[in-house]
Amino acid sequence: RHHNPVDSICRKIKSIQMMDQVSNPALQIPKFQSQNFNSPQCNIKKNLEEILKKRTCRS
Repeated sequence: RHHNPVDSICRKIKSIQMMDQVSNPALQIPKFQSQNFNSPQCNIKKNLEEILKKRTCRS
């Protein structure tokens, strides 16, 4: 039996929001580290990409 697709989408969104709350403090850290590198913005982008990759792997 198939379960409701809307239901599973809602659950995914909720879990992403939960993960956002967890990863927000982690997002603050790269900003301090990035001062050692050439371009802070580029570094933050890389960190965001890594977080997104981890998120897509988990779901």
